Amino acid sequence: MIVTVESSSSGASSLEEKARQWRNDAYFKNLYETAVFWGNKVMTMTGDLNDVLWLAQVHYNMGQYISAQKLIWNLVDSSAIKMEKYQEVLDILDDENPFLDRDYNSVDKNTEGGISLEASICYLRGVAYSQLSDLDNAKQWFKKALEIDVKCFEAFNELVINHMMTSKEEWDFVNSLKFEEQLEYEEAYFIKMNYISMLKKYEHITEIQEARSELENKFRLSNNADILLSHADELYTQCRFKECLEVTTKLLELDMYNQACLPIHIVCLHELREKNKLFLFAHELVEHSPDKAITWFSVGCYNFLIDQNDEARRYFTKASTMDSHCGPAWVGFGHTFAIESEHDQAITAYSTAAKLYPGSHLPTLFIGMQHLQAKNLLSAEEYLLTSSQICESDPLVLNELGVLYFQKLKYAQSVDSFKNALKVAEETKCRPQVWETIWINLGHAYRQLGELDIAESYFQKVVSMSPPNADALTALGYIYHVKEEFEEAIMYYHEALGICPYDPITHDLLSSCLKEMVHC
Repeated sequence: MIVTVESSSSGASSLEEKARQWRNDAYFKNLYETAVFWGNKVMTMTGDLNDVLWLAQVHYNMGQYISAQKLIWNLVDSSAIKMEKYQEVLDILDDENPFLDRDYNSVDKNTEGGISLEASICYLRGVAYSQLSDLDNAKQWFKKALEIDVKCFEAFNELVINHMMTSKEEWDFVNSLKFEEQLEYEEAYFIKMNYISMLKKYEHITEIQEARSELENKFRLSNNADILLSHADELYTQCRFKECLEVTTKLLELDMYNQACLPIHIVCLHELREKNKLFLFAHELVEHSPDKAITWFSVGCYNFLIDQNDEARRYFTKASTMDSHCGPAWVGFGHTFAIESEHDQAITAYSTAAKLYPGSHLPTLFIGMQHLQAKNLLSAEEYLLTSSQICESDPLVLNELGVLYFQKLKYAQSVDSFKNALKVAEETKCRPQVWETIWINLGHAYRQLGELDIAESYFQKVVSMSPPNADALTALGYIYHVKEEFEEAIMYYHEALGICPYDPITHDLLSSCLKEMVHC
């Protein structure tokens, strides 16, 4: 049996019930053409999910897989999905459904060419669970869809864009899929390279770049939107926002409202403080896509950029209300509180983002940073270590761990974390500003260890960059101050004050240095 024969509504006509009986009787007597004829009529009359599934089963038993598959895919756009009756979908597509009654480990080459029916149903179950916020079950069904048919891109896309897996989990899962068992070699290679290019860019970066290169050169996809998105994602991960913006701009010229590209493009405009461009872009989105959460996220980012935090919160809230699964909106909402040192509210917002994106380390990193700023060192360590477990190759996480150990007065451990951060920053080719932050922190850690010459070398690295960094200049002044090389110290203090003329710490150090110089 597929489903029990029952009325889809209390007001179902006797004719509909009769048509169902004729369909069912023909089905069980293997009179499939008759079953299709009456099944098609009752499905059109009722639009009921049970009737759709019955007809799909008949087509499936007749070997008409494309017809069956089309009916199943139509469930995605059915009234139940549109009306958010996700539990109804799950009740119909229950675990005992005969579409799923097969050995998932037994994989044959797909000679039909299309996406398998079983994979389609697994995907649909994943969608329903995802909308019910049962992300663990959603993740398992999306993975099962791909295990059955590696061509089921929708399932893979859901796993990736919703950060359902960590970097390691993504890599291991893609390499566990049976591409060559299901497809001919070239097809298998092509799909696998596409999937690898979409993975998180924190680990296996060389392999991901090689996959993208193969797609660009061997398969002539250099101007394909997905390949450009992969490149933009890599640059974004490396905090190379200017280069990233160039790629996203090119991509949006090809595909103006590419939903995967929009968040990256918007955040790059924000990071580069392109106020006018962000305003115009947000205005364009409001005009053309007022029903999309990403539109109001962009408006929130613009208001956040111009220091209108209350307005930014309002628009981030609007975005998250339109789409409760919009992780960027929750992160943006948290940032508006974090910048005002409202740690509890920021942590609440970041916690929601962490639940939505369990495979992303960033929300837990932000929570750890809030605890660090609030001097809750135990909680900070817990969240920062959790973030590093999710992604151990982000220099920003390692840098924050170094700051944590610095505040705990564990200076040697702090140096180790900062050095690891530098190593990862080099491997991932992060932008210079990331290096600058780590160099300053390393300088302060070595200064606390009494290694003044080493500390000086790191501060000098920062000072050599453009524009000069006032904190590094003050730190250099302090080192010469401690060495009683007062003229050098005064020179650096003055340079620092030339950049930040009202910095009280530098003023105090300069006054102290001048007094000591007089008494020498």
